[in-house]
Amino acid sequence: MIGPLSALTALTPSLVAGMGLLTLVHGEAHWIESDPRYMGTDGLHCCGEKDCRPARKGEVVTFESGYVITSTGQVVRPDRNRGIYTSIDERFWLCFWKGHVRCMFVPNLTQ
Repeated sequence: MIGPLSALTALTPSLVAGMGLLTLVHGEAHWIESDPRYMGTDGLHCCGEKDCRPARKGEVVTFESGYVITSTGQVVRPDRNRGIYTSIDERFWLCFWKGHVRCMFVPNLTQ
């Protein structure tokens, strides 16, 4: 017979792995959520817990004077929009509000 302590010990690796996965799912955009300097075009904070994510492949198309967000049809021009920031990695990040991109994080493409 397995005692309560043995059963808990046996479950621990699974629980730890699951908790790590939950942290990854909710924590990937934490760097955006936790920085109050990131403000959208409307002057409000870029995102909440589930509003920001890395752009999908082909979702951001770069052109001479800006970007097209293919999922929303938005044209984003750095000279006309607040809410464009430098990404912390090599990915584009998008923060949505009511079906539109509120903030965009762009990788440093000049490196």
